[in-house]
Amino acid sequence: MASHHCVKVAGHWARQWHPAFQDRHHRWHPGQWTRVWRPAHLECHRGHHRG
Repeated sequence: MASHHCVKVAGHWARQWHPAFQDRHHRWHPGQWTRVWRPAHLECHRGHHRG
C-alpha cells in the first residue's frame, strides 16, 4: 500500500479570505474575499490524516 498518493489539480481561480489590514498610511481596510489564481500542480496526500 502506497504511503501517499498524488492528484493532478488543474489551474483554477480560488477564493481566499484576506483579513482586515492596516496599510502604510495607517488606514484600516475591512476583510474581504479575493480571487487568487492557483496554477496546475500535483497535490500529494499522505496515507494518514492529522487533526
